[in-house]
Amino acid sequence: MEALNYRNKKIPDLTVADNYNYIAYDYEACSQQTKACEYAQKAIDTIKNSKYPDPNELMSNYYYIAGLYEKMKNYSESIDAYEEAIANIKKIAGEKNPFYAQILLKLSDVYLYVNKPEKALTLRMKSLGIIGESMGENHIYYANSLKGIAYIYLLLHNYEKALSYTLRELEIKGNILNKNCDDYLRTALKVCGIYELLGEREKAKKELTALISHSDNTESKYYMDILYYLGRLYIDDSDNERIYELYNTSVITRSDISANEFIENCYNAKDNMHELLYDDETNIHIGKSMDISIEKSVEVDMNELSLNEFDELEESEEDEENENGSDYYSNLLDDLKSAFDFDDDSFDPENDDFDDEDDED
Repeated sequence: MEALNYRNKKIPDLTVADNYNYIAYDYEACSQQTKACEYAQKAIDTIKNSKYPDPNELMSNYYYIAGLYEKMKNYSESIDAYEEAIANIKKIAGEKNPFYAQILLKLSDVYLYVNKPEKALTLRMKSLGIIGESMGENHIYYANSLKGIAYIYLLLHNYEKALSYTLRELEIKGNILNKNCDDYLRTALKVCGIYELLGEREKAKKELTALISHSDNTESKYYMDILYYLGRLYIDDSDNERIYELYNTSVITRSDISANEFIENCYNAKDNMHELLYDDETNIHIGKSMDISIEKSVEVDMNELSLNEFDELEESEEDEENENGSDYYSNLLDDLKSAFDFDDDSFDPENDDFDDEDDED
């Protein structure tokens, strides 16, 4: 509190708004969010009433106070703060600037918190247009904005639109990033997951096979995830020959992987895909220093917004397994053992973790 008392004396070298902001920061550090909001609002009022309001300062201060309201889960006040910011930025700097796009993106995040994805989508579409005009479409910020829009279309079950925006995101990242980097591989894997949601399994398998063939980044987590996801599709098809080929590829990549681990990872690949599609919503928002990174957004209950279509896809598989037990997976492991001359103790089909998990479910 010593720092707080010192700030209340107003440091001469700082503006009045700066002092209010620093007092707000200190109250926030003391976990006194309400008092922090009070002084943050005083800073905003001071800037608005100045002779030459600085749009950068206004954006920054509204961004800050809205963030405080978000932390307090006071979403209505947070929305009001962003709306106020939008009104002032439009008056001062117009609608064709990055600060305006920034506020639109943040406001869209709050609308997702309150289960209003349609409003969030409208704001992100508008922000996308501004980013495209100000930075160009062949830019990482534009690609990340496409990602955020695709995410909302997934929540709304509009998989055709989600695919369209994700493919565009992938195209841009392919132009500006190394196609072996994690970001590119992760986006390409998402494309394949959406293909399956659309019922285009053959197309998903074709794209996954191409990614494995062309990628040199075998150390990447996403390279292995691509391999496991393709393996799961082949397991669904009971295509043992392809599974053997994939396992051989995985052994070349990771010499320590056992047949048991390989099949288990393939089995879990769809759960991992669902997490990738619905929980990987991390946007880079545009701020005055271009370095404002928003935390994982959307605390909303995804079960209300998005049914787990992958669960539906697996229902028939689970029914079949209930009838046949774990024979298929045990036999598959035995076949892998024979094909690759494994030691008897390299795996134990009777103690597969994935079978236990299914039984628990």
